[in-house]
Amino acid sequence: MSAPGNIYGVENDLQEAASYIYKPSKWQTEYHTCPADFLLGAGAAGVGKTLCLIMDPMKQVIVEHQRCSDRAHPYPIRWGRSTGWALHLRRELQQLQQTIDTTQRIYPEIDRKADFSVKSNTWTFASGYKIQFGHCKDSNDHEQYLSSAYTHLGPDELTQFEKKQIDGLRSRVRSTDPVLRPMRCTRSMSNPGKSPGADPDWVRKMFIDPHPAGRKMLVRMGTRRDGTRFRRTHMYLPGRLSDNPNREYASDYEASLLDLPEHIIRAYLDGDWYYQVGAFFGSVWDSRIHVVRPFRIPSHWRVFRSCDWGFRMPGCIHWWAIDDDGGLIAFEELKFKELTDEQVAQRVKSIEIRHGLWDKRANKSMISGPADTQLWEQRGDSAKRKVDVFQENGIIWHQADKSPGSRAHHAQRMTKLLKSHQGGTRLPGLMFMSNCVYATTTIPQLLVDPDKPEEWLKSDDDHAADSVAYATAWASTGNAGDVARGDRAAADELDKVFDEPKSSGVTSGKGAYGIYV
Repeated sequence: MSAPGNIYGVENDLQEAASYIYKPSKWQTEYHTCPADFLLGAGAAGVGKTLCLIMDPMKQVIVEHQRCSDRAHPYPIRWGRSTGWALHLRRELQQLQQTIDTTQRIYPEIDRKADFSVKSNTWTFASGYKIQFGHCKDSNDHEQYLSSAYTHLGPDELTQFEKKQIDGLRSRVRSTDPVLRPMRCTRSMSNPGKSPGADPDWVRKMFIDPHPAGRKMLVRMGTRRDGTRFRRTHMYLPGRLSDNPNREYASDYEASLLDLPEHIIRAYLDGDWYYQVGAFFGSVWDSRIHVVRPFRIPSHWRVFRSCDWGFRMPGCIHWWAIDDDGGLIAFEELKFKELTDEQVAQRVKSIEIRHGLWDKRANKSMISGPADTQLWEQRGDSAKRKVDVFQENGIIWHQADKSPGSRAHHAQRMTKLLKSHQGGTRLPGLMFMSNCVYATTTIPQLLVDPDKPEEWLKSDDDHAADSVAYATAWASTGNAGDVARGDRAAADELDKVFDEPKSSGVTSGKGAYGIYV
């Protein structure tokens, strides 16, 4: 049994030296002892992430030292013959200098025979175990490492790497050694942010989206070509500045962060992955204010829906209620991908039946709203427009405002509604129930368009924002009147409003809000 506080799991002179030099915090200890194959320690700055990462390979270094020094070990090796190899990575070479300087103060105190090669930026320990420091500045730079075999992969600031780079490097985390093979792992650290390459949100999607609170082992099962099954695990371990045991340092660092813009505070102090540096709505979005628990919509509030179409990229539909003060609340969300118009229509029907928004006798929806103009386009082999398919299924749409300059106007309107809470003293004009996950996780991270700073930058994840933009424009144009849920005569009267010709593609007058529920 290892001694108390022994995070490395063995006892020898190297372990004793390491424990004397490095006294991990509670958070760092949790990181070192996590059994996940791929671990992300992330969140706020100032937790001691980099120090933790450069010390994590010591588990393998100490084990290899023991195998060399203990002749009774079941798998002994000769000094200098270890095949263990850790690769610590940063995106650019100059980012490594401070980290290497830190190891030059620490590693020789742990193993006095450890030798550092300036040429290869590699430490070699007495056992032969190596810790190499590398970089992947250009997109294909990871290929220089693909001929090697690593037992510990440690990319620092994971969001600075492209997904293909990490995927390629993880394929080289391998070993035939009976002791090191079960110890293979990928350990990473990062602050919230976006990545370069084809999928800028791959880190957030892999680690945070499945369980934003973290500390949950996520399991992926796979099948080898011979039919046998294998299991891979990954986990997100959130860190906060309060996890740093140096209270004076944490207090000073917090003060320096609080002078920065709000969205930077959210990312670097609160460790919030849904705020990004340069986020378009970063200064006005506050999940504590804009995201509310689901509740029953009062019967006299008006309701409508909005849609941004998508097939290969996600599309979405939101259902909206308007409170007594004219504020908008998204209370239902449908995210879809690679579904036909007929399939989406059936899902809309199912949702509206559940919410009491469907006239079962007439087999049609009792509400309407704005939709992406793609629904009116003739595409593919079908002879029908999407809007016609929806109408055949009892669902009416009206064209959203996509006129020149409308995107900037939408963004300005959304910003005004989000910040209208007057310092949290009243409800804002735009809110989302917490079940509207696609909207509440993608809108806060939209970036500013560097060429059009009055708009957010278009991306694969801006469909929810477009749906919300159409809704806010639609709601600003008028009122549908007093129509009670389940009232057949009222629904028929509402159809007359929906059937009125629209000259500009933007519904105005009393057809804009939908109906009472």
